[in-house]
Amino acid sequence: MPNLPLAAAASGTALVLAALALAGAPGATDHACSQGIVSRLYLGQSTPAGAVTEAEWRDFVAQAVTPRFPDGFTEVRAHGRWRDERGQPVEEATRIVEIAHDDAQRLHERVRAIAVDYRRRFAQQSVLVTQSRAVQCFDNGV
Repeated sequence: MPNLPLAAAASGTALVLAALALAGAPGATDHACSQGIVSRLYLGQSTPAGAVTEAEWRDFVAQAVTPRFPDGFTEVRAHGRWRDERGQPVEEATRIVEIAHDDAQRLHERVRAIAVDYRRRFAQQSVLVTQSRAVQCFDNGV
């Protein structure tokens, strides 16, 4: 579970930077900010053949994610919980791939293509994809 005071402080700092950038306030020029999207793919690691191995995961990232988003993305290990078609709780290891990008249709299509590739490659029933609007600022240490 995340450290809530630390998470709140980090979130608060991001909001202040975003507000400065949007308002054009002094200090805003120290950060390159833009409106964008954050896409997250929730990729369950259980398959009919067993768990996705580290080698299979690395191969998938190299073939399906990196070529579509060569400028970068973030991978997070997680533990997912959901209900199956009978309403029974299911738990499984999960990977989250988070990608900050602009709102271009071609980038949304790339995100969807990653989900489709993962579903097919690992015989998944579904892949959860979430998308949120965000102000994205690079702090360049200026």
